[in-house]
Amino acid sequence: MKRGLAVSGVLISAAVLAAVAGCGGSHALAPVKPQDISAAELQTMMDDGQPLLLIDVRTQAEFTEGHIPGSVNLPVEEIATWAPTLGKNTRICCICGSGVRSRTAADTLIAEGFGQVYNLLGGMLEWTGDADPGCGCGS
Repeated sequence: MKRGLAVSGVLISAAVLAAVAGCGGSHALAPVKPQDISAAELQTMMDDGQPLLLIDVRTQAEFTEGHIPGSVNLPVEEIATWAPTLGKNTRICCICGSGVRSRTAADTLIAEGFGQVYNLLGGMLEWTGDADPGCGCGS
């Protein structure tokens, strides 16, 4: 009887090792990436009633010239300071003037473990929704 239990234990151990060894192969999960969205898609997200944090990563001077209502100004240069203050499950859209700095911020947030990060393609240059006057965007 003891020999049967020993053999069973070896077989179970072998099965566990085989399963663990296979985890690093081609079946590994793909890394999470920020999702690029259009201005129309952002407007839909803003209207869907779900919590959404709009982070404008431009400088304070650029933000003051005009921004999307409800957005907060958290400059990309200070991301190491402000990112740890946010909830990692927060739905976030990063915004800048043309979409370049916001993509950098979105990539950084994903690398820090945030799971729902979006980047506004074309930034404020493509935004056609409500904005403060003088923003130089599409409104």
